[in-house]
Amino acid sequence: MLMSLAYLRQLTVDKVKIDKGFVPGMGTDLGDMAVVSWMTH
Repeated sequence: MLMSLAYLRQLTVDKVKIDKGFVPGMGTDLGDMAVVSWMTH
């Protein structure tokens, strides 16, 4: 899995689509907040 994440860093990304499964828990679920924060920073 780490190899896959390292590969993702090499890609040029203009937009990120966040699965709607994370959206309801963003305000209350620490795991969901961490994933969204990681994806957007």
